[in-house]
Amino acid sequence: MSEKRRNEGKGSPAHSLSPRASSLQRAESALVIFAKAPIPGQVKTRLCPPLTPDEAASLHGSFVLDALERSREAGGQGPVTVDRFLACAPPADHVFFKIMEERQRVRLLLQSGDDLGARMDQAFKEVFSLGYQRTLLVGTDVPSLPASCYREAFTLLSDHDLVLGPSLDGGYYLIGLKRSVPDLFIEIPWSTDEVFSLTRTKAEALGLNMALLPTRRDVDTIDDLLAAIEEKGLSVRTAGALRLLAGRLKSIGRAIALDLAAQRWSIAICYRTSEGEATETGKAIVERGGKALTIRCDVSDPAAARNLVQQVEQTGGRLDALINCAGPYHRVNLLEETPQGWAEMFSNNLHPIFYLGQAAAPGMKNRKYGRIITFSMANADQMIAQPDITAHYIAKAGVLILTRTLAKLLAPHGITVNAISPGFIDSGSAPPGELAGMAKRIPAGYIGEVADTVAAVRFLLSEEARYVNGTNIHVSGGWGI
Repeated sequence: MSEKRRNEGKGSPAHSLSPRASSLQRAESALVIFAKAPIPGQVKTRLCPPLTPDEAASLHGSFVLDALERSREAGGQGPVTVDRFLACAPPADHVFFKIMEERQRVRLLLQSGDDLGARMDQAFKEVFSLGYQRTLLVGTDVPSLPASCYREAFTLLSDHDLVLGPSLDGGYYLIGLKRSVPDLFIEIPWSTDEVFSLTRTKAEALGLNMALLPTRRDVDTIDDLLAAIEEKGLSVRTAGALRLLAGRLKSIGRAIALDLAAQRWSIAICYRTSEGEATETGKAIVERGGKALTIRCDVSDPAAARNLVQQVEQTGGRLDALINCAGPYHRVNLLEETPQGWAEMFSNNLHPIFYLGQAAAPGMKNRKYGRIITFSMANADQMIAQPDITAHYIAKAGVLILTRTLAKLLAPHGITVNAISPGFIDSGSAPPGELAGMAKRIPAGYIGEVADTVAAVRFLLSEEARYVNGTNIHVSGGWGI
């Protein structure tokens, strides 16, 4: 375990068991789950941005529920009996903990101490004072941690003094003891990558016989979160939450913006309804060294599209590149499609490229320089039947025609216009199971990553692509050609 930011909720000076504890028969082993109440702005703050504080708190709450639900099977079907405790911060009278006490039937324990080490030491002392023979203490940052991990740890404690579960960030996600060992938690630099190594050194110096569990990943950062999306063993609740977040965290448009930010571009983000997401992406751009301007605009409106280009040119001085990111689509049989649904596919995927390209062209022509990138889809150039995405498919075919036409018109003025046609990309918009099934149909044998599309954009914006004009780059692993 490694302590997170200090402002993420400290424990109460009080430290006692829930009154309910005395009414339960004591088992021989105890499992203590350290948790904070899901209060926005106090948990998972390193995920903000791009997550909002509310989203981070909701995700944290899901992790706590996962830990509690899986801990029910900590003793397995064998002779080991386990009592569960929820070590709370802030105090246990918080409504979240009261609900957990009632629904999960756990005993509440108040966290107390100036740092994480002191709080863990005090929790061990409190529980061992009740007569338990073996105690595990675990956090809630490993959402895929199975109940079998607890059973393995209890088994190892039969022949060892100490059990540790190392985490990839240099801390540990689980610690098990058969007696209180205060020196194990003293002078440890919590929240660093030295926590596990120094704890191991202390254990050896204290003569403790130690066993190790498999190394696992804590979910503390965005990279951790993205990695967790790919993990097996997540609860249905958490997997669903991660898929919803992944659509934004892994979106192609956001990834392109952050890549350009690292190259010190000034970037204008256009959004229609997702103000929070645009704001968070803008903050991430600045953090990576770029400049950001976020503008609410419905580019399916020709007048609004012209005003958008004018605003960007007035604010930034010039518009060097126009990247038309992919628009939405829906699946519906052509014979059941509505006039509104049909029109929306063109309004969101084709018309804005015409409006924005026409508005951006004069400035680019005057400067004798410009890059315009559009997004179609792999196999749109095959002109095949698409009964369930007919309007979307026709719009994407139209993107290719419009791209080539703009390229021919603007090439004499030093402007390139090219299209990128992604195939199946793991951008968070489709369930992992669906993507995995599609991999068999892709000649390359695997699903593409957002980084593959970003690399194509980076090339088309570069000087190396100055003579590439009117082309369509398939980023599909050979699918759709």
